[in-house]
Amino acid sequence: MTVMWVILLCGLLSILAALFFAWLVLRVPPTEGVTDELQSAKLIEISDAIKEGAMAFLMREYRYMAVFMVVFGLLVWTLVDWESMLSFLIGASISIGAGFVGMRAATVGNVRTTAAATHSLSRAFRMAVNTGAVMGFGLVGMAVLGLILMFLLLTVLMPGESRWHIMEALAGFGLGGSSIALFARVGGGIYTKAADVGADLFDNVYAGNHDDHQLNEAIKAEH
Repeated sequence: MTVMWVILLCGLLSILAALFFAWLVLRVPPTEGVTDELQSAKLIEISDAIKEGAMAFLMREYRYMAVFMVVFGLLVWTLVDWESMLSFLIGASISIGAGFVGMRAATVGNVRTTAAATHSLSRAFRMAVNTGAVMGFGLVGMAVLGLILMFLLLTVLMPGESRWHIMEALAGFGLGGSSIALFARVGGGIYTKAADVGADLFDNVYAGNHDDHQLNEAIKAEH
């Protein structure tokens, strides 16, 4: 049981670290260091548009993921057992939660990193690292806590079963997390590429700028 408590403590510390880094990011005003009011307003406008688009994409993607979770979960139940299905659903849910946290952190931190870059490179670097640490520590903490709590839950739900059987059922946790991460990876890549191509086409048609021209808004966003 000592090992269990150590794992639980490590998971909680990881979550607390994520909250600490989130506080470091959020305590900084979005456009701190930007003296031009018009430039500051433009940063906020672009940031809000990115945040709205990113969250709209995420919510739509998660609706499809929910259908996948139900269908695939039933398949796991049919082919394996209900304990593996439960592990799969919880692992997938935690993966979805981690993705949501990461997206929120990125959309909040991006504008602050951009504003910090107008002051100094080191300040922008620290802001970017703090933003990334929210996702890094949050994901690890959620995964560790979810895994150990799932193990304890299966131990209660499967009294008298061998440790080997419990560990087999626990494998569904990793399957759920990995499958959702795969969807997020593919869907996110398609979404960002579509946005990039759309920006290029818009700038070509309405501004007459070449794809690689420095005045192309998509090129500015990439840099």
